[in-house]
Amino acid sequence: MTQNRWIALKDELKYKNRFFPESAPNQKELAELLGLLVISQNDLPRDFFRARVQRGEEAFSLIDLMAPPVGVAQAGRANPPGLSYLYVASDRDTALAEVRPTVADVVSVAQFEAVRNFKLVDLSDPRSQISPFRLGIETLSNVRAEMAFLSMLSEDLTRPTPVHKATFDYLATQYLCELIKRIGYDGVRYLGIPTFLRYQAHLLAHCVGQGAQAF
Repeated sequence: MTQNRWIALKDELKYKNRFFPESAPNQKELAELLGLLVISQNDLPRDFFRARVQRGEEAFSLIDLMAPPVGVAQAGRANPPGLSYLYVASDRDTALAEVRPTVADVVSVAQFEAVRNFKLVDLSDPRSQISPFRLGIETLSNVRAEMAFLSMLSEDLTRPTPVHKATFDYLATQYLCELIKRIGYDGVRYLGIPTFLRYQAHLLAHCVGQGAQAF
């Protein structure tokens, strides 16, 4: 998948076909590729973190630090408006860095523990994680385009976007994350500052908030 086709998908989702784009990747081949990017449970941290800049001196409650309510969630890298997804970081420092606080800000941080296994796709660097020697010639040819697609998705997930542009600039990443969810995965991991994890909201019912701490 060339960069031009990635741009074509973004433009089609913005200006032509919001739900059934003709430039979408082949779902069967994408599913085959995603199967090679599943993160082992042993490679996932036990705890995850989410931060929010406080409005005042009082720390957010744990409920306020979970995923926003369905229907009021704003558009994000992975979620369309109204869909409630939980974005969490693999460590406290990354969670703090992601909210970009100023020196004067006070930040609340929640620590979560996953209480069940889940299927997470690693999009932090797709090209470096799949060896061509693991694929047959036919398979390699079929998934090459989708590999490029995932690499560009990874770059766009990592790239900061101004709030006023999020509604349109995140359409392609939202579309592909929804497609990944439909294929059967619980979430994706992508690079942040330095590493950021994203979980879909339906994991929230199976996670236990272990506490909230204000800094």
